[in-house]
This record gives sequence, structure tokens and C-alpha cells, in this order.
Amino acid sequence: MDIRILLVLELGTFIRGLETTATYDPKTREFILNTPTLTATKWWPGGLAKTATHAAVMAQLWTQNKCYGPHLFILQVRSLEDHTPLPGITLGDIGDKFGYNSIDNGSMQLNNVRIPRDQMLMRHSKVTLDGTYIPPKNPRLAYGAMTLYRCQILIICSGYLARASTIAVRYSAIRRQTETKPGCRTYFHTLL
Repeated sequence: MDIRILLVLELGTFIRGLETTATYDPKTREFILNTPTLTATKWWPGGLAKTATHAAVMAQLWTQNKCYGPHLFILQVRSLEDHTPLPGITLGDIGDKFGYNSIDNGSMQLNNVRIPRDQMLMRHSKVTLDGTYIPPKNPRLAYGAMTLYRCQILIICSGYLARASTIAVRYSAIRRQTETKPGCRTYFHTLL
């Protein structure tokens, strides 16, 4: 199972402005996930365009006609048999990027996608079978995962920057620029 965390177009870092909804239906004991606007499209998640079969989706939790803020849900996005997107899920490929092209980034829209109640990550907060919301002891815990993920991106990027700097320094140590004269051959010796 390949699970990816998703970003959205409208947010930036304003996670409370999330438009994607997960509305609990106590009759079926399911959540109904929707991206109601184009700006609610999940954007840039690694692996989503072609390879991911599951995703961790952040959505505004609605139960008993009240919004309880952003919560995480596990969502199967593709069939495990033929790898096609599941009903109500529209997947796309964002195409080439300036960097990190080895990652298969994509986009996703949800239209009345139903998932079982137990697909909500309920370690800190819960929704009971009848739809009663049980809040976390510390509301800040939900934001810890996103903070950790952002720190990991910085660590990875610093490694790439270190490699690029090494290449640039090595190249500048052997690079010579001279006037080109007809018939003149210049030989370079590697210093490193």
C-alpha cells in the first residue's frame, strides 16, 4: 500500500481554510468526502498521478451539522486489480516541474466518495457510531504531522543543496576560460 499526504491549491499554510469536507452519515456509518470547488483540488502529492493506491486526505470533519475542523482520513484512490481510479475520484498528472521530476506528482478531486467510519485516523479525536464527536485532549496534536513533513522536506532539500554546491565548487576549480585562438589546443588537468 502506497500512502501519500496531499496538498491543496487554496491553502498555502492556512490549514483551517481547507474546503474539502468529510461529512459523517450515521445511517451508513460512512464519511462522504467532497472537494466542492476547483481550489479544493488536492495538488502536488507525490505518487498520486500514476502509482499511489491510497492517500491520507485532510478534510473538514462534519458530523451532526457541526464542523470540527481538519482531520485525516485514509482513502483508497485506485482499484488494486486494474489500477483505475475508484468511482467519484478524478486523478490527474501535474506534468513536468523545475525540480524533483523523479517524483510522480498528481492532483485529485473527490465527488461524494464514501469511506467506512474506521478510515478516519482516530488516535486523538473520534467519531462514535451515532456521530458524536470526541475531541482530542490537546488540539495541537493534529498539526504535528504536517510540521514533521515540512521539516523532512527541508532536510531532503538541504542534502540536494549540499550535493549541488559540491558539484559547483569542483567544476569551478577546474574550469578555465581563455581566449580561443585558431589552431591553438588547450589541455586541462583535473585538480580534484
